Amino acid sequence: MNVTMVIGLINSETKTMHLANAGHHAHPLLIRDGTVEPLLAKGMPLGMMVGIGYRQVEFSLQSGDVLVFMTDGIIEAKDSDGKEYQETQRLAQVLGSFTPDMTAEAMVDALINDATTFGADMTAEEEDDITVVVVKVL
Repeated sequence: MNVTMVIGLINSETKTMHLANAGHHAHPLLIRDGTVEPLLAKGMPLGMMVGIGYRQVEFSLQSGDVLVFMTDGIIEAKDSDGKEYQETQRLAQVLGSFTPDMTAEAMVDALINDATTFGADMTAEEEDDITVVVVKVL
């Protein structure tokens, strides 16, 4: 058995984040000035191989940046035609609707509500866990 995971350590004084990824394909996203960019770091899922190392990648952050961490239950939600949420423009539209005055909680709610509405016709066997964490950089 194995599990995927992503972990980020943010230094608020230097405005940097160290990120390591263990096979998690729902990459964290950086929203800066209305632009959405995936934060790419690669690694094998935990438990796949004994003694494997993980490399951390450093990212510079700026005041006003928004970081979005999510599980694959968001990006893999499927509509009645079997199309995944990540294959549509809906994710980009929701993220693009975020404004600087929105709270992190409102951003989380907007993303979860849209993905679950999109995947409302999924069967119990198709459903996956959904977790979203939003970090606003001050």
